[in-house]
Amino acid sequence: MDEWEIENTSKWTSKQLRGQYKRKVPEIASMENDYRWMRESTGLKIETEALIIAAQDQALDTKCHKAKILHTTNYPKCRTCKEKDETVAHIVSACSKIAGSLYTTRHNNVATAIHHIIC
Repeated sequence: MDEWEIENTSKWTSKQLRGQYKRKVPEIASMENDYRWMRESTGLKIETEALIIAAQDQALDTKCHKAKILHTTNYPKCRTCKEKDETVAHIVSACSKIAGSLYTTRHNNVATAIHHIIC
């Protein structure tokens, strides 16, 4: 990384909301590799890229985001399991109520798509 990228990375990760992905997984997060797709032509709309970055920064419209960042509610717990804070990471991979059904369905759909590509 050049000096400009290092400086901007530190500014980005020092903000409370932005840069959460980089702070939570510093040992595996590599700015150069993780965001290479943004420098190359992907054909994605700017809105899609923004949504991906928002998801990584836990800035999607979850109950935890509403409670801790926007302060529009006092209850950040997951609407499905009601046990842990409803964050992007919790919804995608850690919710005990979703684990037995939707995760399996998502896994099977991905496996089916990969199988068809290989065939």
